[in-house]
Amino acid sequence: GMMRSACNSEGKAKPAGVHEGGGLVGDVHGCIAELRLLLRKVEYTPGEDFLVLVGDLVNKGPASVEVVREAQSLNALAVRGNHDEA
Repeated sequence: GMMRSACNSEGKAKPAGVHEGGGLVGDVHGCIAELRLLLRKVEYTPGEDFLVLVGDLVNKGPASVEVVREAQSLNALAVRGNHDEA
């Protein structure tokens, strides 16, 4: 059968509450491309908007290290989720 990335199924970054000025994003699961796409879609502006990543930044997807680095570079706040334990 065909293999599917977690980023194309249950691992999609989910906006939990995005509005002008920033917002909350959960369940990134190491999916850097999807996170960046979401931030572009909501016109997130680093330094002006706030960003809180609410759990499960890593695991499942192919780019967990990149997601953590991106969160750090954006000065995002983060809440540790069950997939972030290690």
